[in-house]
Amino acid sequence: MKRIILFSFLLLIIATAFTYSTRVITGTITDDAGKPIIAYIQVKNSQKGASSAADGSFKIEIADDNAVLVVSAVGFERKEIKVGKDDKLTIRLKASTE
Repeated sequence: MKRIILFSFLLLIIATAFTYSTRVITGTITDDAGKPIIAYIQVKNSQKGASSAADGSFKIEIADDNAVLVVSAVGFERKEIKVGKDDKLTIRLKASTE
């Protein structure tokens, strides 16, 4: 009986670990000329977000490969990027025409 309880407990721990596993995405945000810009990055439909540093670099956690990042910066068009299997991204934003 103790083995069954222990085995069940271990399965629960493993299932929980897989359910809440995340991975870290890193990258750089630049303008069309390749100059780094400060931007805000948010995981679509979630509260998770991060800002890029002055050199354009960022780091953000995502839950799975289907995550979409929404990137925005003052004076630039908003952009959505599906992450997929990539762990490192280079994101170029276009200057806003407005």
